Amino acid sequence: MYKTFRTLSALPAIFATAAIAQHLLASTSDVLSSRTPWIVHYADDSCRLGREFGADGDKIMVMLDQFAPGDVYHITLAGKGTERLGKTGSDADVGFGPELTLQTKVGLMRGTNTAGEPVVVLGPLDLLNRETEEAHPLATAAEVAKIRELRIKRRSEDLTFRLGAMTSALAGMRTCTADLVKLWGLDPGQQQNLASLPAPLTSPSKWLKSSDYPKKALRKNEQALVSFRLMIDASGAPTLCRIQVATQSPEFKELTCELLMKRARFEPARDQSGTAVPSYHVNTVRWIVAD
Repeated sequence: MYKTFRTLSALPAIFATAAIAQHLLASTSDVLSSRTPWIVHYADDSCRLGREFGADGDKIMVMLDQFAPGDVYHITLAGKGTERLGKTGSDADVGFGPELTLQTKVGLMRGTNTAGEPVVVLGPLDLLNRETEEAHPLATAAEVAKIRELRIKRRSEDLTFRLGAMTSALAGMRTCTADLVKLWGLDPGQQQNLASLPAPLTSPSKWLKSSDYPKKALRKNEQALVSFRLMIDASGAPTLCRIQVATQSPEFKELTCELLMKRARFEPARDQSGTAVPSYHVNTVRWIVAD
C-alpha cells in the first residue's frame, strides 16, 4: 500500500481572513508541444520530473514533484507563459488525460521562483485524477500508457500540454522515490506492503490554526505552500520534521515544523503481522489568506 498526499489546506482552521480577487486574461484555448526531453532530478527529499513546453518568449516549464512513493504528483508551472492563467484565486479543472475526467483544484497559487520567473502552483494531482485523500493501487502499465496530456481549464482559459509517452519517465520517478525511502532509513518493500499507515490520533485541523498565522506575514498578505515529511516511530510520535519543498517563505517553513512536532500524533504504522513499525507521513500546508 502506498501513501497518499493530502493537502491540509482543505481544513478550514488553517485559513486566515481576507479575500483575493481573480482576474483572467482574454479567452484562449492553447495546446503546447514539448521543447525538451523529460528529465528526472534526484534530490535528498524529493524527485522531480521536468520538461519545457511552448514557444520562445512564452515557454512554460512543467515540473512534477513527488515526496514519497505513489501516483500523486505535486505540479508546478514556471515561466512567462504562465501569465495566461491569471492571478491567484478561483478554481480550475486540472487533470491528466485525454481519457480521464478532470479534477477541480481550489485556488491556484501564484508566485516567483529563485530566478524571478512567474510560477503557478497547481498542487497535488493523482496520475489517474483520483481523490488524493484516499489510498489507491498504483496505476497499471496499461493505464500509464494512456497518459499523454495535462490539461488546465479555468473559466475562459483552456491550456493543454502534450506530454507524450510517459511510461519511461514515470518508471524513473518510481525508482527515485523508492531510493528516497532507503535514504530515510526504511525498507521500501516493507513500507509498500504495510497493513496500515500512520493514522492521525487527532484531526489535522488542530495541528495548525488560523491564530498561528505569522502576524507580519498576514499584514503583508504573504502566503506559502509548504510540503513536509514527518518520520513516525513505532509509538506513533514524530521524531523528525523535514521540509521537502516550499515557496520562498522562511518563517512559514520553520513555524510549520515547530507546530507539527508539538501537535501531531499518530497511531503507528503496522506490518502484515500487526507489529508497530517506524514509517513516515508526507503532507502539504497551504498558508493562504482566504474567506
